[in-house]
Amino acid sequence: RGGLWWLYDLEPGRGVKLNGAALKSGHLLQHQDLIELGAHEVRVELGEAERSAAAALRGAADPSAARDGQAHLRLETGQVFSLSCDSFLIGKDPTADLLLSGWNEPAQAAVIVRGQKGHRLVNVSGAKILHQSKPVELQVALKDGDRIEFKNLYASFKIGEAPRG
Repeated sequence: RGGLWWLYDLEPGRGVKLNGAALKSGHLLQHQDLIELGAHEVRVELGEAERSAAAALRGAADPSAARDGQAHLRLETGQVFSLSCDSFLIGKDPTADLLLSGWNEPAQAAVIVRGQKGHRLVNVSGAKILHQSKPVELQVALKDGDRIEFKNLYASFKIGEAPRG
């Protein structure tokens, strides 16, 4: 959706490498990335639209962004999820970090991406996702205290380390 391509290692430990380094979490593919799968190599060639979408995802600097990368998602139920990885997948897929339930939920509804300039919420499915009560068509920068809604799931984005306990 929107020209964004992600690489995930669905079976960690199998030796998937990206640009010579082991793939540890989801990665937003960039033009000319080199993917190594065993003895095979694949060079990523993105068109102009895909390059533009990836550049937009990196976004502009946001003074309220988590400078040290520490942030978390707090559900209305009280559950807290650390956003310490480069990407946090939300959906029905069993590999998702936050599982959505319901027969009509998308396998991959959204991804929260941590970049150098803060966190962004990316709607990868076209599902109805609200940010501050407004629909997320493609992506939006997240700020401390922002409210996110996925059908009947309500969450707040918080800057800072997730509380322990």
